Amino acid sequence: PFLLVVRDSDNHVAHWKDWPSTCRNVSDKVSRKGLHRTDRVLQISTRCEEQKRTTQSPRSLAEETLIGQYICSDRVRPVPLLIKSRVVTNHRYCRVGFKIRANPSNNVALTSVVLLLAVPPHIEGRTAKMSRKGGVWDELRRTISWVVPNLEPGAALEIQVQFEGPGNDGSQENNQAT
Repeated sequence: PFLLVVRDSDNHVAHWKDWPSTCRNVSDKVSRKGLHRTDRVLQISTRCEEQKRTTQSPRSLAEETLIGQYICSDRVRPVPLLIKSRVVTNHRYCRVGFKIRANPSNNVALTSVVLLLAVPPHIEGRTAKMSRKGGVWDELRRTISWVVPNLEPGAALEIQVQFEGPGNDGSQENNQAT
């Protein structure tokens, strides 16, 4: 499992529903140090354990996993930013990819978009190889962040980060979250 922090400091999300089979709100069980008071901390679990026991290749196990649904408040419709992510892990590497897309229905460009990737303790963050320049590794917070100054309506941005393997036990995992 890994943690996903959802920050909604302006209260744009009117309703959030965790998908119980893959997502659990653990906000009250983690340290709030460094978090905003509105941050929702979600523990994401995929079919890792089942996939560890299989001999299938990571590509054959790939599928998207629903982690939750949300409804924005009336003042933020349509949803301004669409996000899709994917995580693939085996004994050699951990690869995280995500794609963001500004909603084509937006009336104006999105500005000062910050992408923040939390790196679990068992992954060596210093080994990150990034597909997009500008990612900054913060050892203390164990995060990599990118700032996107401007994203025009309909514009998309893709980032992939690959880390050295989380272990050498030979197990394979393939996790995805959307």
